[in-house]
Amino acid sequence: MIVLDLVAVGKVTGPAALVAFGNTDLRPPRVSYLAREILEEVCSFYGVEHWEMMTRSKAMPVARYRQVAMALIRRMGGCSYQEVADIFGRGHATAMWAEKKVNLLCDNSEFRGGVEEIIRRVNLRRKERI
Repeated sequence: MIVLDLVAVGKVTGPAALVAFGNTDLRPPRVSYLAREILEEVCSFYGVEHWEMMTRSKAMPVARYRQVAMALIRRMGGCSYQEVADIFGRGHATAMWAEKKVNLLCDNSEFRGGVEEIIRRVNLRRKERI
């Protein structure tokens, strides 16, 4: 059901979500679980709620945090742009822009430090699971 949590938000809700996504395997479970972990760590690090990340909001703090999550899911999970976009109910161009923007922002050492801390936390969670 992890795939349902991440993919259905913003696309299909209610019982239709179960019909549309419940019986399909859209990506390997490993990627879905990792995407969920990354999203949780980004939310925890920046102090935002999961539902805020999944909204259509373009408000700068939330949009920036969403871009970080998209870039990390793509980098760490090996997902395609379309897979990343589907998680957030957006188009693949948004995922491409998110990755480009985060790479540009990582020139700032403070921002890069935050991203590196999130990566460290995700990797720590993965090691604890093993």
